[in-house]
Parts: sequence; structure tokens; C-alpha cells
Amino acid sequence: MLISLTSCQPVLDYLSACDHILYQCIVDFLITDVLSPIPMTLTQAIRSFAKNLEGWLTSSIHGCPTEAIKSRVRVFEPTA
Repeated sequence: MLISLTSCQPVLDYLSACDHILYQCIVDFLITDVLSPIPMTLTQAIRSFAKNLEGWLTSSIHGCPTEAIKSRVRVFEPTA
């Protein structure tokens, strides 16, 4: 099964690198220009998204090995 590959450290390292790229793209997209004022509704939407992100990720990889889940969630912890 392909799920067993998520136990291999090289695969975990690759997934972590991809997650870091995705995280940076999300941050760059949501917070485009820190010098311009951000409307309160957008600020609230970003906070809500950040609070839900870890839960969405965890539920989407349910059933994977524990180390794979920890590795992937660790990338998105700074947003919570």
C-alpha cells in the first residue's frame, strides 16, 4: 500500500518540504502587503482559517502513521 510509504523518513522529509512551500504560499497570499491596512473582516477570516487549518489537515490524513501526522501538523502549528 502507498500509505506505508509515509513511514519512510525520506518521504516524510519530502512531504515536509512540500508543506513548507504550501504554508509560505498561503501566508504570501493571505497577507500580501503588511504596510497597507487590512479590513477587520479579512483579519477575522484569516484567523478563522488559521484556527481550522490544523483540524482540517489532521482529519484529511486520518489513518496515516502517527509520525507522518506529527510531521505534517508541525509545519502548520505557527498559524494556530
